[in-house]
Amino acid sequence: MDSTNANDYLNLENQIKTLIDQIDTLKEEIKNQKQMYDDSFQNDTTFKEHDDKVKEASKIRQATKAQILKQGNVAEISEKIIDSRADLKGMQNTLSELLIQYQKESGATQIESNKGEILRLVNSVKLVKESSGPQE
Repeated sequence: MDSTNANDYLNLENQIKTLIDQIDTLKEEIKNQKQMYDDSFQNDTTFKEHDDKVKEASKIRQATKAQILKQGNVAEISEKIIDSRADLKGMQNTLSELLIQYQKESGATQIESNKGEILRLVNSVKLVKESSGPQE
């Protein structure tokens, strides 16, 4: 790596680290503001009374929903929905892996669907903290 590329790399790394720090600071500020916001409602007696009524109505609603779910056809439909969502998630993960491979092999940034739609390939990268366990 020549000195220009090294400087560019270090500059980029510094920008990333600075932005991470700014994001962490903003998250903490939002957390504190949210706590003050929530406290404003919890300290208001009228709101607390209404909130308690809503919670009671929600309990009744949930009990009614549980009764309806005991009906065979409703329980069956609910199970099908859960299974279908799991299948969809698996298919989407497989598609994502295939698209990564497709993009690497072809260099393409778009693909045409069977319906004739032009679809753009979009990459998404995020940061995840390393586990604190032993590194291999």
